[in-house]
Amino acid sequence: MFNSAIQIQPGVDGERGAPAFRNRVINGQFDIWQRGTTFSDTVVGYHADRWRIGASDFGGGTLAWTVDRIAFTFGQTEVSDNPTYYLNFASAITGGPGTERTLLSQRIEDVKTLSGKKATLSFWAKGSIPGGIVVNFRQNTATPSSPFFGNIAVTLSTSWQKFVFVVDVPVLSGSFAAGNSLNLHFMTQAGASNPAGVPGFQYTGTVSLANVQLEEGALASTYEKKFLGTELALCQRYYEEGFKEESNFATPSLTNEMWFDFQVDKRIVPTISIFVLESPPTSSNLAPGSFVGVVRTDGFRLTYASNALADCAIISALPLSAGRGPWTADAEL
Repeated sequence: MFNSAIQIQPGVDGERGAPAFRNRVINGQFDIWQRGTTFSDTVVGYHADRWRIGASDFGGGTLAWTVDRIAFTFGQTEVSDNPTYYLNFASAITGGPGTERTLLSQRIEDVKTLSGKKATLSFWAKGSIPGGIVVNFRQNTATPSSPFFGNIAVTLSTSWQKFVFVVDVPVLSGSFAAGNSLNLHFMTQAGASNPAGVPGFQYTGTVSLANVQLEEGALASTYEKKFLGTELALCQRYYEEGFKEESNFATPSLTNEMWFDFQVDKRIVPTISIFVLESPPTSSNLAPGSFVGVVRTDGFRLTYASNALADCAIISALPLSAGRGPWTADAEL
């Protein structure tokens, strides 16, 4: 059921001193998109940095979603604080069992974030058609009983509106694993028997979001706009892309080792994926396996051993230039 105790403020900024790094949402203005800027898929996954399309409990149903980065017109005055981009997303499950839900989410590191405190969520939103979505939170303790809270009904129009909500974050105590998180959800569909406790609904349009901010306290401050380099570094704690270039990887008779430093130490030891660029320029995953040696939170070693003939055969079968291409390091929550 919807939380009638939630306080709803007018869409204006509160007057108070505003500390740095008050926004617990990373990339809330959607400036950082290391993976690309347009997506269409049928499985859950990340797109804009730190933002994830999720779906749960959809049984034999089928998920489909799209996400795009859209640029604001220079000089626009509809949305405050001069954002450069906004995010468009649409998601739907067909044939779900009634417990399904689709959502755009951010997993905020440390499940005890804001525990026992008042928090203010502010954002700008519109829809391609009028309709309703639900915003809620979950203290993800990696157990089936991880509670949802909030369940804020948001009515979208086709024009930009600012929404400001105050929520009471439940108290958590005890110890939790490093991967546990406070999850913020923008929910676009929920089956009639969904565990979040909201009435069943489905928004069939495209949702546009900008300037998402979650901060401690019962007042909304102006959007905290960080330097782009700072925002990128915060994102790279969870995900980073780099580039390798070594034509000798195509020579089976040589042993090659290369160490790659990450720009930012990762949250945990990341999963490394290695790609090659072919001609014409496409990419294919090499499924690194023995190619990746030591992986640490600050970097990894890429190795092609002279006795790994099968591995070298993969490389030598490609054009000589295929020894160059990108890698990714994934430490997302």
